[in-house]
Amino acid sequence: MEGNKGREQLHKRNLRLVLQQIFNHKMISRIEISRHLKLYKSTVSTLYNELSDKGYVEELGRGKSTSVRGRKPVLVTINAHYGYTLNFVLGLEKLHVMANYLNGDVLFTREIEIVNRDIYKVVKIIDAEVESSLKRDQTDHGLLGIGFAVHGIVSDNRIISSPFMNMAGIELVSRYAEKYGVPVHVENEANLLAIYHRDFNRYNQARNLLAITVDKGFGAGIILNNQLYQGYGGAAGEIGQTIIYNNCLNKNQRFRVDDICSERAVIAGIENQLHKDQLDIDRLAAMRQAGNPIVCDALGKFAGSVASLIFNVASVIAPEKIYLTSPILSASPSLFKIVTKDIRQLGMQTPILLTIRTRDAITLGCCSAITHQVLGMDGYELTFRSSSNRASKLK
Repeated sequence: MEGNKGREQLHKRNLRLVLQQIFNHKMISRIEISRHLKLYKSTVSTLYNELSDKGYVEELGRGKSTSVRGRKPVLVTINAHYGYTLNFVLGLEKLHVMANYLNGDVLFTREIEIVNRDIYKVVKIIDAEVESSLKRDQTDHGLLGIGFAVHGIVSDNRIISSPFMNMAGIELVSRYAEKYGVPVHVENEANLLAIYHRDFNRYNQARNLLAITVDKGFGAGIILNNQLYQGYGGAAGEIGQTIIYNNCLNKNQRFRVDDICSERAVIAGIENQLHKDQLDIDRLAAMRQAGNPIVCDALGKFAGSVASLIFNVASVIAPEKIYLTSPILSASPSLFKIVTKDIRQLGMQTPILLTIRTRDAITLGCCSAITHQVLGMDGYELTFRSSSNRASKLK
């Protein structure tokens, strides 16, 4: 019995390794797979046939011969149209929706306003999106899985806390898994941003990286040795909840980072000083460009605080690369230069890149997470090729 169990486990492992090779290459032959994995050609052929019978692979034709008179090998790739995943980012103001083929290619994407809508209304919108996708589906096996990106702490595929949306006891995973009979995955958006840079960013080349989000809150996604690090209870990366101590004017004061260094806090402070309401990021960028002293001073301090926090976190994690996303810094590139300059002056030389089109990046990270689950490939490295690089380094 033990011998049969061992052989079965080895078979499953080798099957996943062959699938990984096919997934991670635009096109590959069984001979190349055999060479990469150091497995007998006959073993690879058996495993390949099993994957082919399940519909996971697609033959592209014959490649170049490996010898003068040898037969040209058959090139194969992942069958993108095997099925699709649906991925949702539950933002504060918008619901970002993206459908992806099995290889990560985008089937469709859209944003839906959800301002002032509670979780019950948001769920109804999600239901409508799922049903609409099912009606239009033309893939071989239809809906394969659903992914959700949320603000807050997530552990063991459950939302532990969500500071900006009251979940009202609704369990997204069990609700949609039971309704549609597919795997469902929920994850913190900063973690998914880190997964995106690990799996979709072909320029990454880093096994240890830090993805920092400076938006309504201040958070981080951490990849260590190419694996997502979530910490105990999923609370790793909650920078916004850390404490800053200030004894200015002999008054012992403690602040949470989110209360003084998040974009929400900075904008609120500027509105208070200017006696204006509903200032948006584009307006602030224009006011800074025009030289408004209050805005220039506040955003300058904001950039300095961001630089200090990044330096502190990176000093603990020691990443090879840091990816930063911030609507304010994206709207004012010169502020990002201040951040990087301050960090360099502090003595840190780690490359820092500004992520653009952040919502797309988070949704693609969500696609990767649920695709791993759909394929039973958790813990295996999958490289998606469908997305152009969405991180640009500013000089």
